[in-house]
Amino acid sequence: MTTPVRVLSAFRHAMSFDGVDDYVEVPAQVLASTKVTVSARVFFKGHMLEPAYPVEHTFIVEHGAYDTVPGFNLWIYGDGWCFQISDGTIYTVSKSGAKTTNINKWTHDAGTYDGDTMKLYINGVLGSQYTVSNVNFGNNIRTYIGRMTYRYREFYGFIAEVLIYSRALSAEEVAWNYRYPWNPIRNGLVLYLTAHPSYVKDIDGDGVFEWLDLSGFGNHGKIYGATLVEVIKSPSRILSPSRVIK
Repeated sequence: MTTPVRVLSAFRHAMSFDGVDDYVEVPAQVLASTKVTVSARVFFKGHMLEPAYPVEHTFIVEHGAYDTVPGFNLWIYGDGWCFQISDGTIYTVSKSGAKTTNINKWTHDAGTYDGDTMKLYINGVLGSQYTVSNVNFGNNIRTYIGRMTYRYREFYGFIAEVLIYSRALSAEEVAWNYRYPWNPIRNGLVLYLTAHPSYVKDIDGDGVFEWLDLSGFGNHGKIYGATLVEVIKSPSRILSPSRVIK
């Protein structure tokens, strides 16, 4: 008997990523130079290894922060949930469980940086932290959801929500966002993507659907390959053709 796929806290829809060539590209957000929160609600199905680069790592949200590129990201390395920031030097905090306890189930992954301390939260609970001061990761970088631009480590699974803030949320605020996904903290929010048929549209008429940003800043993400699906049931049911993203 197939186990139903249930979405945390009222999510019924999600963007589905095939782990091969699906991703969403978001324009550069305006951020404080040394403060950020990034979070995502994901259903991780596992790593899709490339024969030429057989290393288990998968990117959820990428805003630079690889090799010598300044930025920040959420990713999965082996069995670890990871939050990373970089000003040319990379700093990472991680928490195990991506494959042992959290694979094939919904997980809320959040990273914060207040200019002094990096913190990683899993399902609203602090999992790891690291002290490092004044890491300036810059502003003018595109954000990619479901991929890494450097080695194209695409995400395999579902992503129901992505939030980016230009400040570090408190532990209480992260816990609130985990518990109440339809009413996230708004102060400092610069990117708010939530999966729903009303928020996936071709708004500029170029034939490519956008994942609409509800933050008010208009940082709509272009959808390449990923599809909007209904995830209450398993297997996931793709919506009507008008809602399938090409």
